[in-house]
Amino acid sequence: MKRNPVAMFDIHRDGIPDPNFYYKEIGGKKVAQMRLVVGRQNPKMDANKEFAKRLMAYSNKKHPNIVKEIFIARGNFNQDLLPTVILVEAGTYTNSQESAEGGVAMLADAVPAVVNVDYIRGGNTETGAYGFKLAAWILGIAVVGRCIFIDKCWWISCSS
Repeated sequence: MKRNPVAMFDIHRDGIPDPNFYYKEIGGKKVAQMRLVVGRQNPKMDANKEFAKRLMAYSNKKHPNIVKEIFIARGNFNQDLLPTVILVEAGTYTNSQESAEGGVAMLADAVPAVVNVDYIRGGNTETGAYGFKLAAWILGIAVVGRCIFIDKCWWISCSS
């Protein structure tokens, strides 16, 4: 938080045992769909929900049906920290690692367009200074997503 991030993504795999619940063929690739989760118990719920809607709309425009839905859940998932914090369910633990990674990559592909620094920072037109931070966040999302799925998903979360 000291570095003033523009957005944060908490990536998990869902606990639903049915591998077909998130399975989709998109652009000829077998991938796990993403579910965006917004917590009800945080003061920034409305802003987090609007961010999720923008992320879902743009992601699905770029890669049709990559985001399955926005799920409103109990909890706050640290979403009280920023108006742009999203918990992402990257398929379920029963989906293959490759399908989950493919889905995360498609979602991450949409992030640069959705994370509009001007919009988030209240109209600051000097976005060039934030370009490096945005690139670092996107890289961070990819690295965290990859780490989550190493060794057949040693970190499984059942947050639904």
